[in-house]
Amino acid sequence: MNATFKHFDLKIFNPDFGSNLTDLIIDLDYLRKKLLEGTTHPQIFFQLKHIFHMLESIGSARIEGNHTTIAEYIETKLDQSNIENENILEILNSENAMQFIDDNISKTSINRAFVTDLHKIVVNNLTREGSKNPGEYRKANIHVIGY
Repeated sequence: MNATFKHFDLKIFNPDFGSNLTDLIIDLDYLRKKLLEGTTHPQIFFQLKHIFHMLESIGSARIEGNHTTIAEYIETKLDQSNIENENILEILNSENAMQFIDDNISKTSINRAFVTDLHKIVVNNLTREGSKNPGEYRKANIHVIGY
């Protein structure tokens, strides 16, 4: 079964100047230019950020059916065991993808090359949840099984 593409013309939404959406857009644009600062020591801030990235990676993998626990993942990271385990690799790849975003988002635009690089990172060394063509669009439909 081949996937077929159906074209839809995109329309740019232009909210009224007085709408709540316009206020939010202006607020977000202001925040985008604001320097990131606070009272938390930078070392503690970045350690917390790393922990949240790890938890987000585990949560994302669990949505996909990965049952690795937080304790199992941390234990693996501490002693570098089980890195070949695909469940662990899936979580590690997600963390690596977030690090790639952090390292590159300020110096590049989000374009096809950026997205394909992210895809290559996310599926790196995965067989069960991986991709036959990392960094490329699918050429066939997929089906969710087991539900």
